[in-house]
Amino acid sequence: MTIYADIFFIVNLCMDLLLFLLVSLVLRSEKKFFGFLIASAVTASFPITQLIFPGNEQISFFIGLLAVFAACMIAFYNSGFIKISLAFAIFSLLSSVTSEGLLSLYKYFDSVAELPEIKSGSGGIIPLAICIFSLILSWIITNTVKVFKKKVVPLKTTLTVFSDGRGVEMSAYCDSGNLLREPVGGLPVIITGRQQMENIIPKSLYSVFFSSKGIGEPTISDAKRVRIIPIMPLGAGGAHILFGYVPDKILLGGEEVSACIALDSVNSKFGGCEALLPNSLIK
Repeated sequence: MTIYADIFFIVNLCMDLLLFLLVSLVLRSEKKFFGFLIASAVTASFPITQLIFPGNEQISFFIGLLAVFAACMIAFYNSGFIKISLAFAIFSLLSSVTSEGLLSLYKYFDSVAELPEIKSGSGGIIPLAICIFSLILSWIITNTVKVFKKKVVPLKTTLTVFSDGRGVEMSAYCDSGNLLREPVGGLPVIITGRQQMENIIPKSLYSVFFSSKGIGEPTISDAKRVRIIPIMPLGAGGAHILFGYVPDKILLGGEEVSACIALDSVNSKFGGCEALLPNSLIK
């Protein structure tokens, strides 16, 4: 069996570059293409040196692990030892799976092809087809992962509420089960505790939200901000209502959204955060 080093190196380089990109997406680390390319060249060169200088299998396996770890250090050199170790483990796992898959694919193509043997050149049609297939597969998988990553809904984010020149920032947890909408304008409802909104709610509305006497009569503009929101929690003994407030502006992760803030008198922590977001607000 003739093995062409140039094709062997190019196929390994393409696949290892893809794997380093996938590892960076999994670990959410900075993508350094030049570093990934050098690391891929290191991992792609080692199998060729094994073919040229065969030796003890156990020693070669150990040296191969060191080569992969060194490549991960090159690819993720500013990420710390723990992240580099995780990258090494993920890369090794993905490399084993893809190697077996490509080997099976090569054997299949070689078994069904009826081509004359080529004595010279860079490996013939079959290795070239695998090389092209690897490039296309790399492009497809990388872009698919990017699209999927954009659609992943973050569970925790930062919520900032502004009203009448006052503002408050709080941590927020996204709950797909929060489907509440206020009945007047159909705005999605963010649930938070009373303490978080104490400095935002106008004092004239304290009698509505805090069961305490308000200061003066509510103005018409303040009264228009109040919403009555009926809810029926799963597993609860019965329906009850929450009082909501529509502030001037809400920033969610730095982006402005339209929503109503409902104050829960029972819960003050939501998934370890200070507010509970509806899934519809996450873009």
